[in-house]
Amino acid sequence: MDIDSCPAIAPFLGFAGVASSIILANVGAAHGTAKAGVGIMWSGVKSPELMWRNLIPVVMAGVNGIYGLITSIILLGAIRPPGPDHYYQYSMYTGAAHLAAGLCCGLSALGSGMAIGIAGDAAVTACGTWDYDNQKWKRRSIDIGNLGSEMTLGIADDVALTACGAWDMENKKSKRRSGDKKGKYAGMNRKKFGVGDKKKKKSVGGGDKLFVSMVLIQVFAGNVGLYGLIASILLSQQVYYCGEQ
Repeated sequence: MDIDSCPAIAPFLGFAGVASSIILANVGAAHGTAKAGVGIMWSGVKSPELMWRNLIPVVMAGVNGIYGLITSIILLGAIRPPGPDHYYQYSMYTGAAHLAAGLCCGLSALGSGMAIGIAGDAAVTACGTWDYDNQKWKRRSIDIGNLGSEMTLGIADDVALTACGAWDMENKKSKRRSGDKKGKYAGMNRKKFGVGDKKKKKSVGGGDKLFVSMVLIQVFAGNVGLYGLIASILLSQQVYYCGEQ
């Protein structure tokens, strides 16, 4: 058996890879969850109905911890204890490969979690602010619409009273003119106060675009951790055990 290729310190490298993968991945997941959670709570004060939809960054950040757990389980299962003859079969080659695998997964998940947290905080705050301003604009539009309706009814009452007072002196043609004048005033008031549907459709579309952008950012930020997981799985297959041909 080649003792130089399988020293007693070799398992230390393997266990270091196990620890680094799970610790760094959990740190990234915790940072992303905390950072995005703060933004979700702040946006929930203004738009509580968006709380469930804004939980996407928290879910994406938590996945990074799962990546670290998967890698640590794979590496731990490949570490062999000393045999009955008290010789180690776990080589330095395998230990270095497992240490690299743990660092690949852990550091990738750490960077992914930080990116998800920072981008998610800004995204949920933007979505909450947009929804709050949109609702505020809708309430203002309703108030302006009510004011326009009251003014339109006032003008209509004045025209009706005038028509009733001059019924005996006006013919059917003048009545039609009064009706056209009434419709004209109502149209002028509606146009003046901007009561329409175009702005409402535009505001809803803008909120959807913000949400879609947030999802895409979270997906691509989460891919960083996935790339580290794939690399760590490939590295974990690079093994050499002493005493085996």
